[in-house]
Amino acid sequence: MTISEKPDHHQPQVTLGKLVQSLRKSQHMTGELLGTKVGLSQSKISKIEKGYPPLPDHNIIENILNILNADSTVRQQVELCYTQASESNDLRHVRYYSHYNTPHYYLNLEKNASSIKIYTQNVVPVLLQTIDYRSAGIARFITPKQSGSALIKDINLRQDLLWDEEKHYTFLLNEAALYTYFDIKSQLTQLDRLERLASSSHLAIGIIPTTKGLIVYETPNFAIYDNKKVLIAIGGSEMEIKESGNVSQYIHAFKELCNKAHFGQDAIKLIRAASDYFSGTNR
Repeated sequence: MTISEKPDHHQPQVTLGKLVQSLRKSQHMTGELLGTKVGLSQSKISKIEKGYPPLPDHNIIENILNILNADSTVRQQVELCYTQASESNDLRHVRYYSHYNTPHYYLNLEKNASSIKIYTQNVVPVLLQTIDYRSAGIARFITPKQSGSALIKDINLRQDLLWDEEKHYTFLLNEAALYTYFDIKSQLTQLDRLERLASSSHLAIGIIPTTKGLIVYETPNFAIYDNKKVLIAIGGSEMEIKESGNVSQYIHAFKELCNKAHFGQDAIKLIRAASDYFSGTNR
C-alpha cells in the first residue's frame, strides 16, 4: 500500500473526511470536542476530515459515527468508501482492525497456528518481552490505562505458547531494536531474557546487524501465520491480509530478512554488545 504525504482528492479517504466533517458540523460539535470523545487529538480529527492517507481505522470511524448519531444513509456511504479503497488497491482481502482491546484475539490466533514468523523493526517482539519492558511500552504508547492490566495478562498467556513443541516460532528484529529502551534497568533485564531465549533450541531468534543495511518496507512490523495470513502493525491498528498473492510478498520479504540476520551465537554477540552498552561498559 502506497502512503502519500498529501490528500488525493480522488481517493476514498477524502470522501470519508467530508462525510465526517459534515456530520460533525450538523451536530454543532468542534473538532476538539469530537477528538476528546473519541480519544484522538484535534490534529488527528483534522487530518481525517481533510482526507490525509491512509484510510482511518474502521473501528475509529465507527466510534465517530456512533458519537455523532449517524443515520443509516451516512453509514452506507462510509462503508462504500472502505470498499472503494480495497478495490482501488487490489486488496479485497484487506481490512483495518484494532485488536488491542479485543479479549484473547492474538491468543486464539496463535493457538491455532503451527508456524509463526514475526518481524519487528524498532522494538523487541511482544512475545519475547519481560513484564517491566512490556508495561513501560503499554503505558507510553498504545493502551488506555484501564485495559493495560488485561492486556498484560493476555500476553502472559500467549507467551506460555512459546514452549509448545508443536509450534515453530521465528523472530527477526533489527539490531536497533536492542537499543530501544524505556529505562536502563528494564532494558538490561530484557536483553538478558533475549539472550537466554536466543540460546534455546525451540525458538529461532535472528538479529539483523545494522552493518548489513536495512531493507525499507512501508510497514515496520508484521507477522505471518502458517503462510496463510499476515497482520501488519500500523500504529494502534493492524492491516489483515489473506489473499495468497499479497501474503506471498511478505513471505518473500521475511526470507530476505532471514538471509541478513545473525542467529545462534552470532545473535548472542550482538545482544551482549547492547547489554555492555547499557551497563556502561561501552558508554
